[in-house]
Amino acid sequence: MKFLFVLLISILVLGCGGNTKQKINDEHQSEKIELSGKWLFRIGDDKKWSDVKIDEFGWVEIFVPSQWEKQGYEFDGIAWYRKHVKIPSTFKTKKIYLYLGKIDDNDKVYFNGELIGITNGWTQERIYFIPNDLINYDGDNVIAVRVEDHGLGGGIYEGPILIVSRDELWYMKNEKKKFASQENYNAIFLTIKIMDSLLTMGKISPYLSFLSLRFRENEKTYTLWKRDLNQISNFLTENRYSIDYVDFKVYHSPENDSILVADYVRLIKDTTGAVKFSDEQVRYFKFENGSLLEIGNRSRFFRANFFSRWLQEERYFYVYLPPSYDTDISKRYPVLYLLHGYGGSDESWKYDKINSIVDSLINIGKIVEMIIVMPDADTSFYANSKNRKRMYEQYIVEDLINYVDATFRTIPSRETRAIDGVSMGGFGAMLLGLKYFDKFTSIGSMMGALEIPFEKVKDRKYIHEGDSIYWRSIQPTSIAQELTRDHFDSLNIFFYVGDKDWLKDGNLKMHEILKSKGIKHEFKIYPGEHNRDFWFSHFTENLIFHSNNFYKSKYVRIKESLKSQ
Repeated sequence: MKFLFVLLISILVLGCGGNTKQKINDEHQSEKIELSGKWLFRIGDDKKWSDVKIDEFGWVEIFVPSQWEKQGYEFDGIAWYRKHVKIPSTFKTKKIYLYLGKIDDNDKVYFNGELIGITNGWTQERIYFIPNDLINYDGDNVIAVRVEDHGLGGGIYEGPILIVSRDELWYMKNEKKKFASQENYNAIFLTIKIMDSLLTMGKISPYLSFLSLRFRENEKTYTLWKRDLNQISNFLTENRYSIDYVDFKVYHSPENDSILVADYVRLIKDTTGAVKFSDEQVRYFKFENGSLLEIGNRSRFFRANFFSRWLQEERYFYVYLPPSYDTDISKRYPVLYLLHGYGGSDESWKYDKINSIVDSLINIGKIVEMIIVMPDADTSFYANSKNRKRMYEQYIVEDLINYVDATFRTIPSRETRAIDGVSMGGFGAMLLGLKYFDKFTSIGSMMGALEIPFEKVKDRKYIHEGDSIYWRSIQPTSIAQELTRDHFDSLNIFFYVGDKDWLKDGNLKMHEILKSKGIKHEFKIYPGEHNRDFWFSHFTENLIFHSNNFYKSKYVRIKESLKSQ
């Protein structure tokens, strides 16, 4: 405590640095740079096209936002966009974002040669933080966007296309903040300043005194965060870095008024005061027993990532955690793996707001509490490529399952693990569920692509290398045909398709195969076509189906019975 008292006095004497008073504009002041209009465009793929200084001879002008097909470029594949932009020094004290509207299908976005964002799927808005240390204020800056289109329309197709401040983004999204009092602002600012000073001095133990024991930032619990702090602190102390702040704001959480949110840009500076790194920070605090403690965002619906051994790269996935996850820390939960469709991504489920659907079903007692994991699998069909370079099956059934069971409070058993998916995700759910039947207790498919003729995907050579026999071998119907009834004894299967869906025949074939083998399953044909409205209207059936199978497990049944007593 004596050490903290001396540190506190030192900070007060020397000054906190950065903002010491919360700056709130009562009237809206526009803080944006319009980027719509002419961009440079080139078909092909070369990582060097993200560099600031390249020869732009051969690039053509294209209008943004608009699909490239509407401007005479009829192709599916990869193309790059480039834009030169001047950012005035008035933005130097702002937290700013690149707002790229919507892109069809996948993008990687670079700012002055550095990657600042990746999104897969055409339905999600692209809003990427621009690190302050990358910006050449009052000079030339280069935005480079790599776009990969898998079919139909392609390109940066919908606006707005802007550089905006955080406050401007709040205004555009109609996010009205309840800002903290000056007293609470000062308390938060000083607390963060002390915590960061402790980090730069390698003082981990006193730093931890500012963390709630129930701290959780997405998947990072108090224990996991404590483990990471040593690495962060060592990096800062070895380089003698200091920490400063830009555009520091504190407001009350919209979900819980007692939680205070610090929102700012963190600047990592060297001994000369030069900014070496910068990142966006959103930190959550609460008074607990009279002490101001950092509690983490305690989000129950968030994006996480880990390094996949089989794919040899960082992979992203969305996670849904049930309502009691932070209040009953002794409880463990069954897990549903939910797979997106072709052209979608793990973020597609965020767009569909499935967390609200699951919460409502749990709250009315329709389903048991469960964890839902939604991986991103690009356009892989969740299958291994023929050349074995892209091992998506092992990524899911080994890497991801092992990581999830090690990181979250799951019940790590086959009886409490299910898999489901929509369209291509239905293909993946059936493929993985049947082929690795020792991993899952139940399999679901929503208008799944259970058998696709080779002619439909002959250009997808990254999977089958033009080998129709290999493509045939990974069809869910082919896998079902090879299995015996013994393999299915403990599997529960539920799938449906629309009566006007072009994938109906494959679903009917799967039904006939299962029926001929005497394998129990539930199959339905509903009125409808192959679209979001169809599967979304029946999604609750899948959740109830898996919940009922989870409930058969002695682990879940015991937990739920104890809960009701």
